[in-house]
Amino acid sequence: MVKLKMLSQEENKLLERKEIVLEVMHDDNATPPRAELVKEIAQNLKVDPNLMFITKIKPIYGKSCSQVVVRVYKNRADLERFENLKRLKATQEEKAEPTQTKESVQETQPKEETKQEAKEAKQETKEETKEEDKQEN
Repeated sequence: MVKLKMLSQEENKLLERKEIVLEVMHDDNATPPRAELVKEIAQNLKVDPNLMFITKIKPIYGKSCSQVVVRVYKNRADLERFENLKRLKATQEEKAEPTQTKESVQETQPKEETKQEAKEAKQETKEETKEEDKQEN
């Protein structure tokens, strides 16, 4: 659970969006992920989370709070036109997928056998290059 405090809000008529700066207090916890912030901010501001884009999350040193810059658009087309699509997709995928568990992280890490095989292959290539150097001399 996070607490939000609005620091500033500006209407950008040219780009048809609201630019909002918030202070997010997260009570001695780590900075919340973007997906969680989008959900909380959308509830607090009563806007559609699909029309929001968090441009910056800046933790404040020594405090358990962060400064968050949010842009709220009037329609999806403007959001896609002005914002970084790669980061927008990553944020939406993060919302769709739950955080990884320890088991899923362990499954993605290489096994000891493959590490050993990589070491052996590297050693073989070193030996081959030494042999080639001897043959050239």
